[in-house]
Amino acid sequence: MGPLTEAVTRRLELAEVPSSAGRGAPSEEDADGLVIASAPAPAWRRPGPGPTAAGLRRIGPYEIVAELARGGMGVVYLCRRAGEAGFERLLAVKHLHTHLAGDAEFVAMLLDEARLAARIHHHNVASVVELGYFEWGYYLVMPYVEGCALGELLARNPDHRPPSLLVPILIEALDGLHAAHVTPGPDGAPAGVVHRDVSPANILVGVDGAARITDFGVAKARTRITSSAQGTIKGTLCYAAPEVYRGGPIDARADVFAAGAVLWSALTGRRLFRGDNDADTMQRVLTMPVPPASGVGLRPPAILDAILAKALARDPAERYQSAAEMAAALRAAALGAGLLGAPSEIAGWVGATFAAELDGRHRLLRDADRRRDPASVVVLPRLAEPSRVTAAPPPLPATAIDIARFVAVVTAAFFAGLLTTLAL
Repeated sequence: MGPLTEAVTRRLELAEVPSSAGRGAPSEEDADGLVIASAPAPAWRRPGPGPTAAGLRRIGPYEIVAELARGGMGVVYLCRRAGEAGFERLLAVKHLHTHLAGDAEFVAMLLDEARLAARIHHHNVASVVELGYFEWGYYLVMPYVEGCALGELLARNPDHRPPSLLVPILIEALDGLHAAHVTPGPDGAPAGVVHRDVSPANILVGVDGAARITDFGVAKARTRITSSAQGTIKGTLCYAAPEVYRGGPIDARADVFAAGAVLWSALTGRRLFRGDNDADTMQRVLTMPVPPASGVGLRPPAILDAILAKALARDPAERYQSAAEMAAALRAAALGAGLLGAPSEIAGWVGATFAAELDGRHRLLRDADRRRDPASVVVLPRLAEPSRVTAAPPPLPATAIDIARFVAVVTAAFFAGLLTTLAL
């Protein structure tokens, strides 16, 4: 039995609910049916192009308006949820790639992300507000942030990166990280959340001028169902802390290091530890001297050098001991140097950089309005009582009993605590 299976089994033993929770008690025949290899896999388990390419325009009750982002694990869509008397809300819906929807480990990671992010309540964190299920698999629902990822903002502005805008963006990202780090688990004890993938791609910057941490898909926490195999490296290589590569304990200070690497790279216009290949990048993280940012690339103000040097210390004991401590140091330095730009200035930077893309999304929304039946905007039929889990997954006819039963265990273990967690 591998570490992932053991972790899920332990979680199930603590759940104090039948293993059929959330999907109805299976009969003996159903349990035996898990080993039937001749049954065709349902659509959500078959590799495929995904909901929109398959002609579907909805994910559960959510109307797909546009694709916002695509990564190795899934796709994020801009969706709209209609309610009574013309009420509607824009949301971001994350859905696993269809070829991963039947992979037990990726499903468990998505469920863990929902469970962790739903407990974090902070305006600098893109939280999860709902977990759902439809014919193509599980999906997460998050508030829609009109804006872009910091990485996109930097890519569009290689030579125009005002420190007075980047510093407050990182301060808010650190505030969000600290909120995640101190979030309690279901038992009230610290959950021990570590994001583990702090990077420009996972910091959203909105047209409201606020920054938000997103994507807790590989986060570490005491209460996770899944556990990483020994030696597994999570996160983006050039932002990972040295202890990640050394195999040592990982705590909130690893996120502090990553935030320092993000800020150093954003300010200078140079990727700090990027090597010719993965091995070279890891070696640089472990051994390369970190030059003062003020002497590299875009040459940001020297007042930030000491803060960056402390955040990027290779010994965790020499770093800021919390994201809040680093944020406080940045605030104090920026305040004295006039580097605290207003949210309206950040909003203007985002809006000017992505004016065409944002206008395109608005056009898509207007087009969707024109296609909609006007009668449905006046009074909609009463919707079913909303559920945090909109549907239970079907029994999985797998080609091997260990995979099928494993997915069943993951689902049951997760359902044991999900409803209570998401309701908090």
